[in-house]
Amino acid sequence: MDIQYLHSIGSNADPVAPKTPFILTDHPSFTFNSPVGVCCDQFNRIWLADTGNNRIVILNSEMTKVVKIYGEAGKQPGQFNMPFRLCHHPEKRLIYVSDLANRRIQILKYGKNLAISPVTVFGDTGSHRQRLEGPNGLTFIDGKLCVADEFFVNADGGGRIAIFSETGEFLNDIQTIEGATDPGLLWPQGISSDNNGHLYIANTGFYSIVRCDLSGKGVPFPATGTPEIDDLEISRDVSIINDILYVPGGSANHINRYTIDGQALLPLGEFFAPIQVAAHPKSHQHIIVSEPILATVGRYLVVDNAPLALPEQVSGPARNNPGQLYFVTSAITETIRQSSDQVIKQPASGFGFTPFPLYNPFNPIKWAVDSLNAWTQNWEQLADNLFKGFLPDNPRVKNTHEDAWLLDSANKQIKRASIYEPYTEAKAESLFPLIPGALGVDAFHSPIVIPGQLAPGTALFLVSNYLSGFVSILQYNPYLDDLVHFSFFGGYGTAPWQLNKPQGIAVNDTTGDIYIADSGNNRISHWRISKNGIIGFIDTYGKEGKGDGEFSGPSDVSLDPLGNIYITDQMNNRIQVLSSKGQYLYQFGQQGYGTHNDNFLLPTSIQATDKHLIVNDLVNRSLKVFTHKGHYIDSFSGLGAMPNTGQLWMPYLLHANSETLIVPDCATNQAHLYSISQ
Repeated sequence: MDIQYLHSIGSNADPVAPKTPFILTDHPSFTFNSPVGVCCDQFNRIWLADTGNNRIVILNSEMTKVVKIYGEAGKQPGQFNMPFRLCHHPEKRLIYVSDLANRRIQILKYGKNLAISPVTVFGDTGSHRQRLEGPNGLTFIDGKLCVADEFFVNADGGGRIAIFSETGEFLNDIQTIEGATDPGLLWPQGISSDNNGHLYIANTGFYSIVRCDLSGKGVPFPATGTPEIDDLEISRDVSIINDILYVPGGSANHINRYTIDGQALLPLGEFFAPIQVAAHPKSHQHIIVSEPILATVGRYLVVDNAPLALPEQVSGPARNNPGQLYFVTSAITETIRQSSDQVIKQPASGFGFTPFPLYNPFNPIKWAVDSLNAWTQNWEQLADNLFKGFLPDNPRVKNTHEDAWLLDSANKQIKRASIYEPYTEAKAESLFPLIPGALGVDAFHSPIVIPGQLAPGTALFLVSNYLSGFVSILQYNPYLDDLVHFSFFGGYGTAPWQLNKPQGIAVNDTTGDIYIADSGNNRISHWRISKNGIIGFIDTYGKEGKGDGEFSGPSDVSLDPLGNIYITDQMNNRIQVLSSKGQYLYQFGQQGYGTHNDNFLLPTSIQATDKHLIVNDLVNRSLKVFTHKGHYIDSFSGLGAMPNTGQLWMPYLLHANSETLIVPDCATNQAHLYSISQ
């Protein structure tokens, strides 16, 4: 099986590139795209790595004006592929940029008038030990640049901190921390340093912050007695501001705080998914926080012992320009068909009754009469004769080609675009607004007429909500050529019939069975839609654990033609397979790096086709193909945000049919289309 990139849906270019400087609010067409890195220069200007747009954006200290835009996508000096973190030289007018997907560091020189020029690039040549594999966090200590090399893999499967001179000469690296409970480094992301010559590493894969010196010897925190601060939900970064450690992501929607001795302080709340914290250049009471998913960077006031950081200036207009997507999490392909071309003659197994013929629902008078006389087999011809010539067909429902339906979560809409051409303008959007938190989507094609459908024969769209625990059901309205509300079920909680952080969803068209990855409850939730459109709870399968049929953060489900359930058991780094009744069958995969094997690091999504399984292996940035039994076949891989390449940053819930694979990337805010050859 071969996967070939076709094109991408979603525009990231500014419709009109404004001339700098300009006030942010004066140019609503200007938007950030997953901004990550933040630092300040010697003139109190704020530099921002606009990662998804492959450029550097420089703001004034008030964060109200863009004073410079620098760079573009590419591999030459001054060009970027995912500029990720920024670090200012301790004394010189130099900015160090971790050019993540180009696997290198760039040094940029700037002047008072913001004339910017590349000085050199390094880390992309030399021996295995000298080359960077995933340069992330940056910090200076004792005149040396330390780089969190997130994707470097040593003989023990761990990562490292690479150490360079200020001009880019490789000096040494740290691969283990002496005296730490978990001595290895796994996916190290952020890094910082203090005035005592100590490094602070966000050891993300071990959910901890670790402290050491330049030789890798652990320096214990008095509060913990070890070189580690443990039990974090995730550690995306670590920053030292006024002798306080800031750890974005340490707990959900918060920035955790600790004294320099490791004593926990009140965390700062009211964030979504913060990734980097920096000191404001003009105020000791303010911090700067980047939130890539929200496509914003903000200035916040921090008051001692207060649980909230007060937003004073949040920059980043909403990504709602024509053609833009904003945290797109899932997608399906679906055709809106003319029902007059479909007459369903056979009942479906599991529905228990014989359906009646389905006629054209798009003629309102004819549809109303049909509803009252559904069992009159000759009514269609009579109605055609009565109304022929008086009621023209609705031209909007003549669409019979396949579309991509994209769950544009941050814009709280489902958007529709052709799968055959790039998405360059706004298409039809759901009139029924989705509440914040919509995440997964699937379509149910009922083999019978469900009462209440405005367009029988078209799909019902099921949308899971990660925050509320509800699953909304939307239906197609032929008169509006759009989606409207039909029903809902679920609700937040831990009871068997409730859902907690539901993600992927799969529906069996033949039986009406609905399976949901109930990730917060570490189980699979089983429901069924009846012939009358009523959704009933059936059962749950699994519990938290590592054993057979147990789960840790299951994120997606898919069904094969036999009804077997394939599950991405995300935090256990494996795929589990259950029968349609929840009985454990088998599993495959194990934790590990690799783009061309059955190793997984946070497998996020899965899709079963007639013969194959396609898995989104998130950390490895690989779309892997397996047989139904778990034998590896092939893959498409590549970390990056280079336009028109199909490279992946944060791919989410994928979808495939017999010919096309669609993969939404919630960080680059695009959906990539790939062809599939069997």
